[in-house]
Amino acid sequence: MTDEDKNNVTQILEALQIKQVICVDDNYSDAPDFGEVVAVFQSIPKELIPQIPDKNIKELVKTDDAGIRKERFSEIYNGIDDNKKQMEVYSSMKSLIKDEEIEEPKLLTNLAGLISKNILKEISPECWKTKSDNIIKTAKKDNLIMLLFDMDLSNSGGTATGGIEEIRKIKDRKNIVCGLITHLGDIDDESKQWESIAEEHSLKKEEFLFISKRRLERDNIQGFIQMLKLVAINKLAAKMKKKAKQILKKANRKAYESLENIDIRDFDHMVCKSANVEGVLASDMLFRVYNTYQRLEVERIAVADTNLRQLAAEIRNTSQISQPFETTENVIKYENEERYRTAEYLNSNHLPIELGDIFFDGNTKYFILLSQPCELMMRPSGERGYKFNDALLLRISNKRDPDDPFCFPELKYWKYKSEEKYYVNFKEKYITKLCILDLCVFNINGKSIYNSESPCPKIVLPSWQLYYEKHIKKNLKKIATFYKNMANMQDDNNQLVIPANSLFRTYAINPFKFEYKKLKREKFEIKFNCQRVGRLCRERAAALLSQYSFHMSRPAFEKDLAAE
Repeated sequence: MTDEDKNNVTQILEALQIKQVICVDDNYSDAPDFGEVVAVFQSIPKELIPQIPDKNIKELVKTDDAGIRKERFSEIYNGIDDNKKQMEVYSSMKSLIKDEEIEEPKLLTNLAGLISKNILKEISPECWKTKSDNIIKTAKKDNLIMLLFDMDLSNSGGTATGGIEEIRKIKDRKNIVCGLITHLGDIDDESKQWESIAEEHSLKKEEFLFISKRRLERDNIQGFIQMLKLVAINKLAAKMKKKAKQILKKANRKAYESLENIDIRDFDHMVCKSANVEGVLASDMLFRVYNTYQRLEVERIAVADTNLRQLAAEIRNTSQISQPFETTENVIKYENEERYRTAEYLNSNHLPIELGDIFFDGNTKYFILLSQPCELMMRPSGERGYKFNDALLLRISNKRDPDDPFCFPELKYWKYKSEEKYYVNFKEKYITKLCILDLCVFNINGKSIYNSESPCPKIVLPSWQLYYEKHIKKNLKKIATFYKNMANMQDDNNQLVIPANSLFRTYAINPFKFEYKKLKREKFEIKFNCQRVGRLCRERAAALLSQYSFHMSRPAFEKDLAAE
């Protein structure tokens, strides 16, 4: 461990006014029987004696006679008046005769190296029983105590869950924070073990934090420092969440009252008419109004709450201490949920096509829609502005050119369960007819399909229902009429498969294929291998569009003749 590691621990403890760190572990129990200590010493090869952490014992390597060496060792060992030092010598000797992994006493030595001797107190379970009441009484608001209990105290006459039992006794005490350290759990299993122990022993998670002793190994020491910080702020975080819950409860009540007080005429304008003009669900517009009322109330209440500001300030003091962040699956999942809308939400509500929509070709390719939002918007008349009919799609790929990273911005957290990264390829672009994408809106599975027997779903927005009647049905009927007599191009199932750009005679490359199927009684089905599978949130999609616009407007200079 480095001086920076020690300094970081000191800063964490000082920031939260933790004046004592007490570690209770059965490895601090009274030294073993003297006869056992001597027997262990005699088992050590002479050449390994210099590795024992005592300068006088190290000198015994110069003594050839084993009997004299044993007698001299006994004198030196009995002369050590520090119980902790005796345990350190004994543990070191045991490690020299046993081929095993890093032992707990060694790990606890690393703990002693991290925390100042003036702050860290290492005591045995027996000592804790006699001194615990006095120690707990010293805990004050400006003199917090951090208690680190070994979970298994059976080596000192306790139980395998002795540490948990001690935490249960003091869980309601103020100005005390607790950690449960053990060699029985792996670093990767800390969160699961924490939840399991809390549930099994009727503890709240804010009352303790589970820490694997493996973090005290030198390769993991940074992780242990991070866990010390989390032990320190665990109760503060719980208080802050509880306070936020109280504020949100009050704000929600006031926001609901404000919503109730909206006059019916204002409601008609703000919710009904505005939703129709914007091309969104009236319920979404209603929640937008509610969220505004709620935000204003949260801000008003939070600003006036001095306790919340104090808690935030205490936690902020530790955030300035540099520590490596261990990304958890929960954080990555949250980022995914914040940045993307699910296919289920979009398609079950038949929401309109928007900037950032992601499409799948049913095989291996994904595309993102990067057309200007106003041009995509459906007007109340069932028309788009300026007769806008084409859409820009960019390929999403798990590969990019390392020499040109600007042209391959990362689509972070999209498929967050995959180890692969995905990028939007500015160099692979397609122009498709919007009606291909629009068909996805009318199908609950998000697929681009039109069946002449199926009516427009009633849940679809009014402007899109008009669009369906005025354009979708009319245009696709023309296409069906054009192709229904081309039997020579159909297979045995009355299906016709051709490129969609041939269908629409567009000047650009279209990534989707067209499939025509003749049904009974002049009915037909038209299908494209296109399905809406998600949406990048509006803000990030707009930023992506801006980045692409900059890419397209980048200058091109004549070759520098003075360069190679």
